[in-house]
Amino acid sequence: CPEGTSQPVVCPQGHFCPEQSSQPIPCKAGTYNGALGAQSNSSCVLCDAGHYCEEGSSFPEPCPSGTYTTAEGNEGLLFCSTCRAGYYCAIPDGQNTSVEYICEEGFYCPPG
Repeated sequence: CPEGTSQPVVCPQGHFCPEQSSQPIPCKAGTYNGALGAQSNSSCVLCDAGHYCEEGSSFPEPCPSGTYTTAEGNEGLLFCSTCRAGYYCAIPDGQNTSVEYICEEGFYCPPG
């Protein structure tokens, strides 16, 4: 139990708590855990392509509009690359930030 408490506290999202834990252990960068009460680091799953997960993440954070990443397990925003000129990367309507979309005729797409 945490110091000053008489009852156990549920392990928070983004962390895991093995037996006899005195404090939650954050999931390592590049992984996340959306569940409460996780008991081992196997509860921390690899971050999806198009997203990044900083240490202690409870969900994957999508790369911002104008950026993308094709890799899984990205540890931070630095792993999201700027879209090249002639392409766009977007989040609206559930579009994937793990790919660059070709700029269509009648439109222009500057970098980012």
